[in-house]
Amino acid sequence: MIIGLTGGIATGKSTAAEYLKEKGARIIDADQISHQISRRGEKGWKLVVDEFGDNILRKDREFDRDKLGEIVFSDPAKRKKLESLLHPLIIYEMKEQAHQYLKNDEIVVFMAPLLYEVGLDRFCDQIWVISSSEDNQIKRLKSRNDFSREEALNRIKAQMPLAEKEEKADVVIENNSTIADLKNKIDLYWEKVLKGVDVKLIRIALIAHDEKKEDMIVFAKKHREVLAKMRLIATGTTIIFFLLSIIFFTAANNNFDLWTIRRNLEPVRYQEEIDKYAEKFSLEPELLAAIIYVESRFDKYSISPRGAVGLMQLMPATAHWIAEELGYENFSLEDLDNPDLNIKFGSWYFAYLYQKFNQDLIKTIAAYNAGESNVRKWLNNGWSANLKEKLPFSETDNFVRRVLSTKEYYSGNNLKIYSLSNFNLLFANSAE
Repeated sequence: MIIGLTGGIATGKSTAAEYLKEKGARIIDADQISHQISRRGEKGWKLVVDEFGDNILRKDREFDRDKLGEIVFSDPAKRKKLESLLHPLIIYEMKEQAHQYLKNDEIVVFMAPLLYEVGLDRFCDQIWVISSSEDNQIKRLKSRNDFSREEALNRIKAQMPLAEKEEKADVVIENNSTIADLKNKIDLYWEKVLKGVDVKLIRIALIAHDEKKEDMIVFAKKHREVLAKMRLIATGTTIIFFLLSIIFFTAANNNFDLWTIRRNLEPVRYQEEIDKYAEKFSLEPELLAAIIYVESRFDKYSISPRGAVGLMQLMPATAHWIAEELGYENFSLEDLDNPDLNIKFGSWYFAYLYQKFNQDLIKTIAAYNAGESNVRKWLNNGWSANLKEKLPFSETDNFVRRVLSTKEYYSGNNLKIYSLSNFNLLFANSAE
């Protein structure tokens, strides 16, 4: 189970999180992760320095957080830019940590001031908001941070209004009294959580998160009894439940390619957008669908370890360049959550690379994954651009082969899920 813990600045989130930690919850702190990825030399540090310059650094080349705070909290556009650079990296790391804890049936708490703003709420089973009066927020900020009233108000107003967060929450805990009072309120809700959590009912989303066959086999073995009994509420059909159970049981006892099994079970989404931009940019819809599946498995909120975003996994710098080329003046990274725009940008970029590589499909798919410059370097070093030899990057080699095989699969099945009459095909070993 994942609890999203949020609130306003200086409402008592950290105090609540510390107490939940004492009670056995696993706390994943977005601010702490933000600090980790922003250390000198880390990915987040490089992105922010490239954008805001060396003047935000101290003598030791670490961030001067006071100076950076002054810049972004006085200029909404710069604050939004900073968030667009760091949030994808933060979300990815939080999901990775949560995955490890959930495998052990532990209760996870996502502590994030911007839980709603960055979309972390979609990963949570419950949302708890720690609330407080504005006067108390100001008093705490003046005492804790030595802020003036104006500085405190600027920080408060920079976030989503507390009233709006409270409306969306499952639990609202008011923190206008003592720490003991706050803990008593948390105790009440924590007991309800413990009573309501069946540690055997592992969320199917946990399976989907992990692409490693070994982990999925361990999962299937560990929860064989549960999978045999539980109903998949999301589908509401006995047939699909039975099908999934057989696949998990088979996977636990045989060396099948679970990536292929997953693909066979999952229908193509965003068909309308795929068809529209395939026609617009003279691409095959089966090819676009294959790229999207291999990149994100049709998850519009997907974020890679390197920070690539959305259905077609566009890197922030590439997305901003595409936006300029296509004339989008007010583009922000959050716009990539929009399936139509993400597919449009990704399709345009693939078509651009396709022309750059003289309509050679293998070279273009490789460049989409590894970058144009890497592919040209490989070609200069003697790569023949065929699949009889492995590509220099194993990740790119795997990507190209999966895209091509998925394209062929979609072409042969008219972009549809396998029918039950083709059920036996699910258990055939793939040559991929």
